[in-house]
Amino acid sequence: MNEVYLTVSDVAKLKGCSERYIRRIAGCGEIAAETLEIRGRGHASNEYRIPLFALDKKLQVKYKKQQIKAVEARLTHENL
Repeated sequence: MNEVYLTVSDVAKLKGCSERYIRRIAGCGEIAAETLEIRGRGHASNEYRIPLFALDKKLQVKYKKQQIKAVEARLTHENL
């Protein structure tokens, strides 16, 4: 099975904190994250992808429940 990666925004919403905080802990290695260098118009910036397994178990469960609800909602909508 493929690993699930979350954006900084996704993790911040799950944790109930700011994106800035997630970028900081990803940047200093407090949380596992893949770093992608984004180049554009004369500057470069880092973007982080955070593997689901790097989050604590409670957040993993919360994420999976959200995904199940989204699929159920989609299926309900398609069956109308």
